[in-house]
Amino acid sequence: MFKVIRIFLVLILLSALSFAFTASANITITQSTLGNNSGFDFELWTQYDDDDVKMTITGPGTFIGEWNDAYNVLFRTGQKLGNVSTYKEYGDITIEYGAIHDIIKGDVSYLCVYGWTKDPLIEFYVVDNYGSYKPPGRVGHQGKIEVDGGTYDVYVATRTGQPSIVGTATFEQYFSVRAEKRTEGTITLHEHFKAWEEFGMDMSGTLYEVALCVEGYKSSGYGHVYSHVLTIGDNTYGSSGKSPLDETDDTIDFMRFLWLPVLVIVPVVFGALTYLIIFKKRRKGISE
Repeated sequence: MFKVIRIFLVLILLSALSFAFTASANITITQSTLGNNSGFDFELWTQYDDDDVKMTITGPGTFIGEWNDAYNVLFRTGQKLGNVSTYKEYGDITIEYGAIHDIIKGDVSYLCVYGWTKDPLIEFYVVDNYGSYKPPGRVGHQGKIEVDGGTYDVYVATRTGQPSIVGTATFEQYFSVRAEKRTEGTITLHEHFKAWEEFGMDMSGTLYEVALCVEGYKSSGYGHVYSHVLTIGDNTYGSSGKSPLDETDDTIDFMRFLWLPVLVIVPVVFGALTYLIIFKKRRKGISE
């Protein structure tokens, strides 16, 4: 009986150690950093080093971004493609994602697909969720497109003397901004590129990056990308995940499942030990 109890306690200890190891496997960064985790490139970029920001890499392509009164910060995971090919040469590009996007203070933050091309130098956004400020403002509206079951407004803006992947530069920004905000779904990126070209927007450059991004500007907020599957041509990165809210429900169900037998076993073990102690005492009394 005592051997069974020891085994039971060892199993509990091993479970606790396993949980601690899993939690410690996350990567946390608090300043501008580039890296790779499980096949996904990740980047935390902040315009000023003293911005209060934190990015936690939680798995392949998934992350948590937190910022407090940050001037300008981007948290993103995806693929740095290295300016080898155009989007047409890659083929279909899709992003399936699930996220939580909470703007705590201020009104400028985006949940989006983000990237760059070179030759020409273009910074592009497909924005699915945003605050009270709808990017990029009331300038450069090209028209509307229908993609992935939603309506997107298309814009072109010009940035002069601003940070870019080649240093300070002047370049254009391309935007598709979803009218019906959402925080999960599929973004068929190549369809946006094709639609932009129909408006005369130049997408002939080579792709430098395709990423799922949370951006904050003069704001405070929280973003949690819990599911991220990126497909570029024949290559797929990442795997689908569940919302933390669903995982909380699953944890509660698991704990119920776990503790039900515990609540049964503990009284049985206690009763058995009590019986053995009493039985031994009686045998001892009889033998005396």
